[in-house]
Amino acid sequence: MGKSHTKYIPNAITCPLTQNQTSDLQQISNIFNQYFASVGSNLAKNIQQTDYNNYTNKYFSKSMFIQSVCAEEILFHIDMLDNKKSNDTYDIPVHIIKLSKHIIAPVLTTIFNNCIAEGIYSDALKVAKVIRIHKSGDTSNPSNYRPISILSHFSKIFEKILLKDLQSFLDKNNILCPNQFGFRKGFSTVHTLMTLNDIITSKREENLYTCAIF
Repeated sequence: MGKSHTKYIPNAITCPLTQNQTSDLQQISNIFNQYFASVGSNLAKNIQQTDYNNYTNKYFSKSMFIQSVCAEEILFHIDMLDNKKSNDTYDIPVHIIKLSKHIIAPVLTTIFNNCIAEGIYSDALKVAKVIRIHKSGDTSNPSNYRPISILSHFSKIFEKILLKDLQSFLDKNNILCPNQFGFRKGFSTVHTLMTLNDIITSKREENLYTCAIF
């Protein structure tokens, strides 16, 4: 059984830039915010830049078309929301959205279609409440925490709608590498293992060695 991760509010935290320690809650929040906002870009600096054409099958110049959404589709995605999920970034529980779905669905339809038509993702849908989770080690070190972003339930519905068109575009035009098993509908780690097993088996029959680099 893996080690469980728990929420933890430290009594003090050390600023990575100044190495000064503070117990002020506002300063602690600012330090975490600065660290979580910069850790991605700092890691990206150490990653070798590659051309996406080396990963995808080919260069594709066609544009993706995002279809307008109807209230019935929004109602479907509302019904698919997990009742066990915690309240969203605006502290709205799932069951409230489901109880009022016939009222809010037409409103969301108008908002989402306006976003699609204008090519603008509403700022209200971008807001996330970041929860820090202590992993292990020194509790005063920000790098020993990982962030979890709690999003708006409405943004999740819109993401599902956009994801449908994106997946359809990628599949229809055969853009993704055939060995891309993660984050694809109908693919899983089982398919990865089956493919790897087939490669090893076929190479053994040819009296060849198979090496894997992880």
